[in-house]
Amino acid sequence: MYVTAPRAFTICCGTIRAGTRQRPLLPRWDRHASTRPSSGDVSSGWPNPISSSSILVHSKSTFESFASRLPERKAACGEPDATEDVARLLTHLKSTVSRTRRATHAMWAWRSVSYSAPNGVRLCADDGGEAGAGERLERLLEASSCDNVVLIVFRWYGGVHLGSHRWKYISQAAKEALDAGGFRSGPSTKDGTKR
Repeated sequence: MYVTAPRAFTICCGTIRAGTRQRPLLPRWDRHASTRPSSGDVSSGWPNPISSSSILVHSKSTFESFASRLPERKAACGEPDATEDVARLLTHLKSTVSRTRRATHAMWAWRSVSYSAPNGVRLCADDGGEAGAGERLERLLEASSCDNVVLIVFRWYGGVHLGSHRWKYISQAAKEALDAGGFRSGPSTKDGTKR
C-alpha cells in the first residue's frame, strides 16, 4: 500500500488554489474568454470551497474523497432536499476533475441542521454501488459533528476484491477530506488526535 503526497490545493468556483498561485480550471473546449461564464456566475460551478484527500491506492483500487459545505439557502426556499446540491457537486467535480468521470463507485452522504426534523438534523446517503458505504459515511459525519457538510468518496476498482478492508480505505479517505476542510470537530482519542 502506498499513498501519494497530499495535494495542497482546494477547488473553489472553478479555480484551483495552490498556495498563492491561482489558475483557472476549465475544460479544453472552454478556454476562450468569449465562452467563459462571468466571474459572478456561480451557477456554473460550486459556490463553496472543496477540500480533498490524498489519493490512496491499495491492491490496485484507488480511493479519493472530497468534502464541502452545503450551499446557503434563503429563508423563502424552506428546507429543500440537499440531494439536488449533491447532484450539482458531482456534476461540478466530474467537469473539473476528469478522473472522477471514470470512477467505478461514487459514494456520498450529507448532514444538515434542520429545525423541522425531530432531532434537529437531516441525513441522507447513497452507496454508489458499494453496499453499505453511504451509511458508513453518514455515521462518520454524525460522529464528527459535521453540520451542513457533503462528503463524496470515489473508488476506482482495480480488479482485486478487498473484502472488508475497503471500509478502512473509504473511511480513511473520508476523514482526510474532512480534516483538510476543517469540518471535523468530533471526539478525540486520549493522545489528542481525532479519530
